[in-house]
Amino acid sequence: MKFMRLAAATLAVAAFASCERENTSGPDHTDPEPLENAIYFDGTVTDIKTVLEDEATGTLWLCAEEGVTTLGEIEGTEYVRIIMGGGESDDNTYRIDLKAAPAGFSLLYSKEGETAVEVSAEDNSAITEGSLSLTLNGENSATIDFRMTLTDGKAFSGNALWSGLTMAPEELSYPEKANTIVVNGTETAVGTAFADSYEGSVLVTAGLTVTDSYDELLAGDFVQTMMLPQFLNQEINLKEELITIYYTLQNLTASPLTSDMLDEGKVRIDMDEESGECSLLLAIRLNDGTEIGVNATATLSDPTPEEGNTITVDNASEPVRAAFYMDMPMEGTNYVYLYFTASEVYYLDEMLELATGYFCLAMNEDDLTGNEIDLTSTDKYFYLAYMDQMTGEMSYAMQGDSEGTTGTMSVSRSGSDPASFTAEISVTFGDGKEVAVSFDGTAVSGDYVPEEPNEFTYDGTTEAIQSVLVDKSDAVLWHIYVSEVGGLEYVSEFEDMGAIHISIPAEAVNGEAAGFSTYKDMKIEFSGNTWQFPDMGTVTVSLEGDQIALDFTTYGDLIGHYSGTAVVVE
Repeated sequence: MKFMRLAAATLAVAAFASCERENTSGPDHTDPEPLENAIYFDGTVTDIKTVLEDEATGTLWLCAEEGVTTLGEIEGTEYVRIIMGGGESDDNTYRIDLKAAPAGFSLLYSKEGETAVEVSAEDNSAITEGSLSLTLNGENSATIDFRMTLTDGKAFSGNALWSGLTMAPEELSYPEKANTIVVNGTETAVGTAFADSYEGSVLVTAGLTVTDSYDELLAGDFVQTMMLPQFLNQEINLKEELITIYYTLQNLTASPLTSDMLDEGKVRIDMDEESGECSLLLAIRLNDGTEIGVNATATLSDPTPEEGNTITVDNASEPVRAAFYMDMPMEGTNYVYLYFTASEVYYLDEMLELATGYFCLAMNEDDLTGNEIDLTSTDKYFYLAYMDQMTGEMSYAMQGDSEGTTGTMSVSRSGSDPASFTAEISVTFGDGKEVAVSFDGTAVSGDYVPEEPNEFTYDGTTEAIQSVLVDKSDAVLWHIYVSEVGGLEYVSEFEDMGAIHISIPAEAVNGEAAGFSTYKDMKIEFSGNTWQFPDMGTVTVSLEGDQIALDFTTYGDLIGHYSGTAVVVE
C-alpha cells in the first residue's frame, strides 16, 4: 500500500532523532483514556467511523461519517487529514514530535466546515507540544495515534485503525462553469473557441488565447475534439469509443489522446442544427491522476465550397481539397484514374491511408473528350467508386456491372497539360449512395511522393539534422545518435553536443515501426529526458551500408525524420 511506504518514509526521517516519548500531554491535557477510533477536542469525544487512504497522495482521512468513499463526500464533514510524506523504513512503529515534523508532513482537523487545528512541518505555531505515532500491524492495517496541546490550552488527540480501505476516485464531471478549462482543479477562462465542419466531422477547438487567428490559438494552450455526426448529442465513453482529441495544457500534451493513456474519460458535443451552436463538454482522468475538464461553446462556421471544385456526398458538399491522377497503360490502351477527396492530403498514398473518404473514376483516355456519358446506356468502359474510410463501406459501379446505378459524367483532359482535368459527375449507386463531383483544375500525379525534410522537432522547436551515427558494436542493442551539428564522426562528439540518443534492438532495424511496448529495452534520450516503456513512442529504421532511413516519435515531445548518409561504427 502506498500509505505504508510513504508513512514509513516520513516518520523514519524524524523517528527517534526527534522524539520518542510515551506521552507529551501537558497539565491542561484532560482527554479521556483510552481513545479507540475516536478524536477528542475541547472536551468532546467524536467517533471515527471511516478511515480511508488516498493512494495517489499517501494521505489518510479520519472521518466522523460512516460509509464515505470519495473526497467529495468528505468535504464539509468532520474529519482529520494526515499527509505523511515519503521514504523507506523497516521498523513497524514510529513516533514524531509535531514541533519538529519532517518536510511534507501536515495534519488538519476540520469541524463544521472550518479548520479547527492545522499543524505542518512549515508551521506548528498552533500547538505548544504534540506527538504522532504510527504502528504498522500488517500489509493492510495501521494504527494511528496523536495528541497535542494547543496554544490556547485546549487538548486535541485521536486514535484510529486503518484496515486497508482506500478512497474511491471522484466521479468524473464536466466543469459547471461555461467557457472554462480546468486542469487538476485549476479553472481558467476560455479565450477563444472555434467550431468547424471538417471532412464531414464537427471540430471544436477551445483555447486560452484571445485571438481571431486559428493558428495563433493552436500556438498556445488548447483542447481540440473532432467528432463524426453519428456521435453528436450523446455522451461518449472514451475508454470504449475512439474520439479524436488533442490538447496542449500546462506542459501536458496529447497528439492525439489514446485510450491507454486514460484511467477514465467522457465527452460530448451538442449541436443545435438551426443555429449551428456547438457545446463541447469533456472530462478525463489520465493514468497518473491528472484531470482535465472543458466546457466551451462556439458557433459552427460552414465551409464555403470553391465554385467549380466541390464533392457532394449524400447532399453534403465540401471543397475538393485534393485531386490525383494516374495513367495505367494496359494492352495498348491507356486508362486514366482520377481521385477526388475533401480531405486535406498531399499525395496519393496519404489519401488512401488518411482521407475520411474519396471518389475514384477510371476511363479510357480516348473517352476524355468532355462529352456527356449516360451511365445507364453507355458501352464505353468506366469504373466509379466512393470509399467511406470511416465505415469501411464502398459503393462502386463499372461498365457491365452497374445494376441500379444511374447518372451522367463528362470528363476532359487538357492536351497541353496532362495534369489538368475538367469533370462534371453525378452518380447514384445501386446501394443508394449519391455522389457528385464538379472539378476544373490541376491534379497531382499519383507517382508524386514529397521529400520529407531531415529535421527533428522538440518542444515546438525544429532543427535540421546535420549528422547521424549508428553504433553497431553491440550486436544485440544498436545505438543511433542524431545531431543538428554538422560534421560529427565519433560517439564522443555526438555525446558532447547533446545529440538525440536512440537505443534499439538490432532485430528491430528492419524498416518496420518498433514500439516501446514491444521492445522494453528500446529508449530515446534527449535534453535530460528519457522515453521508454510504458511511455508511448515508436522508431522506424532501415540501414543499407551507410544509407539510413529513420523516423522516430514520442507522440508529443519529440519527432524526427532523416534519410541519407550515416557514420557507421561496426
